[in-house]
Amino acid sequence: MKKILVILGVLLALLVVVLVIASFYIGSIVKAGVQAVGPKVTKVAVILDSASLSPFSGHGTLKGLSIGNPEGYKAPASIRVGVLSVSVQPSTVFSSKVVVRSLKIDSPEITAEDMGGNLNKLRDNINASLGSEPSARRFQVDELVIQNGRINLTMGLLGGKGTTIPLPPIHLKDLGRDGQGLSGGELAQKIVAAVLEKAIPAIAENAAKLGKDVIKGADDAVKGATDLLKGAGGLFK
Repeated sequence: MKKILVILGVLLALLVVVLVIASFYIGSIVKAGVQAVGPKVTKVAVILDSASLSPFSGHGTLKGLSIGNPEGYKAPASIRVGVLSVSVQPSTVFSSKVVVRSLKIDSPEITAEDMGGNLNKLRDNINASLGSEPSARRFQVDELVIQNGRINLTMGLLGGKGTTIPLPPIHLKDLGRDGQGLSGGELAQKIVAAVLEKAIPAIAENAAKLGKDVIKGADDAVKGATDLLKGAGGLFK
C-alpha cells in the first residue's frame, strides 16, 4: 500500500508539473500569435510584452500591448494598453471557436494625429485585411469593456500643439455569439469601430476648441506686440 501511495504521489506531482508547464507555454503561444497575426491585420507593428493564461480558470492577462502608427504619422504608437484582462472558457482554448467570457481593457492611451487621420487609416488597414487572416480560429466575446481611456490629440497644422481628452467608456456584449463567431480581423474591426464612434466626436469637438485657443493665443500675441510697439514709439516723442 505504501508503495502504491508513493507512485500515486509521484504521478500527481508529474501531473502538476505538466499543467504548470502547459500554462506557461499557453502564454507564449498567445504572445507569439498576437505579434504574428497583429501586423498582418493592422499593417503596423504590434508588440506585446507578456501574456499569461491559466488552463484551470481561463483567466489571463496581457501586458504592454502597443499598436504602431500607419506610415506618414509621427507618434511611435497609435494605441497603447498597459493591462488587458481576459476570461476564456477553458474548454474552448484550443477549439476552432474560442469563447471569451469577458475582455476588459483598462486605461488605454490613444494618439490621434491630424483629426484622427491615423486612426482612420488603421481602421482602413483592418477592413482591407478581412478574410485574409492565416488562422481559421474564430471568436465569441460575451462582454467587452474599455474604461479609463484617454486620447492624445495632436494637430500638425497647429505646429504639433495638442491636448489630452478622456475617452468615453465603451461596453459591448455578445460579439460573435451567433453562428461560427468572428475572425480576428472582424473582431478587431468591431472594437476599432466602437472606439472611433466614441473618439471621433470627442476629437472633433476638442480639435475645434484647440484651434480656437491657438487663434486666440496668436491674437493675444499680436495685440501684445502691437501694444509693445506703441509703448516703444512713445519713447521717441
